Amino acid sequence: MKNQKILFVVLVLASVAFISGTLYHAGSPGKKTGSPLDGSTCTQCHSGTAIEAEMISTDIPETGYLPGETYTVTLSSNYAEAARFGFEITAENEAEKTGTFIITDEATTKLTNGDQAVTHKSGGTTPEEGSISWSFEWTAPETNSGDISFYAVVNAANGNGSTSGDQIITSILSVPSATTGILNTALNNGLKVYPNPASGYVNIESQHDITKVALIDLNGKVIHQEEFSARDQALFNFPTTANGLHFVQVFSEGSINSYPIQIKP
Repeated sequence: MKNQKILFVVLVLASVAFISGTLYHAGSPGKKTGSPLDGSTCTQCHSGTAIEAEMISTDIPETGYLPGETYTVTLSSNYAEAARFGFEITAENEAEKTGTFIITDEATTKLTNGDQAVTHKSGGTTPEEGSISWSFEWTAPETNSGDISFYAVVNAANGNGSTSGDQIITSILSVPSATTGILNTALNNGLKVYPNPASGYVNIESQHDITKVALIDLNGKVIHQEEFSARDQALFNFPTTANGLHFVQVFSEGSINSYPIQIKP
């Protein structure tokens, strides 16, 4: 009987050690970012109250992300009392998970939650003087998905072998869609471009006389352009080899307005 009790205690302690170590070695099980779609954070297992901090940074311009473009996302945390760190981060708009995460450091990070989020690996949990940082890439969705928010949760663990005494830290970074801003500017300037999506041509209507129209890709390369005698309507034909998101630039009376269009084969 005594041996059975000892064995029971050992198993319990081993279970606690395994549970508390799961974060460090296996990463987040997923859906722990605190986002509207995930609905929970690490506080479900780790005691304490979550605090907020600015931890997420990207190279997405202030004007916003462009569909299909790839950006670098960095998550950084600083907590002097932490012996180890863990995290999970995801990206959402108001309705769904958005974009695609790409792992750039397989020693410290991996995908989780059906590849819709990023979390740590065992090689990415040890801080230097209470600080740690993880980086990875995120490719924006191919079509305009509106404003997008990155949601992250970091567990600053004290390393006491249990789930008590750890500090959970949450962070949110919202980024706009560049095409939304460009489109709004074009509409406010009285510009209409249709059909959209388009294939081979678009109709253009403007409140000002149109002198030139150009089709450019996301890198700013001119695919095709055509000059017009001053008119407020124009039919603009372009090569059918163009595909995906492009911009129609309309030159009129000294001003230039861009209109995002989706080109289909």
